[in-house]
Amino acid sequence: MRKLMQVFFALLVFFLCTPIAHAGIDANAIKSSMMVARENLVAMLDAPDATAQDKHQEEITKASQLVDDAIAAALADTETPPEQAAKLGEFQQVWGAFKKTRDEGIIPAIKAGRKADAKQLATTIQLERVKKMKGILVELGATINPASEPDQDCV
Repeated sequence: MRKLMQVFFALLVFFLCTPIAHAGIDANAIKSSMMVARENLVAMLDAPDATAQDKHQEEITKASQLVDDAIAAALADTETPPEQAAKLGEFQQVWGAFKKTRDEGIIPAIKAGRKADAKQLATTIQLERVKKMKGILVELGATINPASEPDQDCV
């Protein structure tokens, strides 16, 4: 009986001390799609021709849509706690600015052959935005692996 009580108490402490994951926000899914978009933009910088660039741009669009859809779903979910919805709203603002710079500055520069200009944008304001978005996603429960997600060449 004593052993049973110890196991029960251990489980009770475990469940009380473990953060409860809310169904409203899948921060890891958002982060994963964001990183797929980033990886394709980095690849687009090295793409040998317009056809390859277009292929990467399609993947960027798909991954970005997944981020947008996940944000919209989480914000529409009535189970998303208000504090998390506020953080997600903050992420959404940074994400919007990030996409605008990417779509109106970096991608056109790449397609025009001005890769140095694209890289300059990527390593200044975009780098700060990526860091900010990752920080918000960590606050929302995402895990970050620094070894596989370097910040040096964020695009």
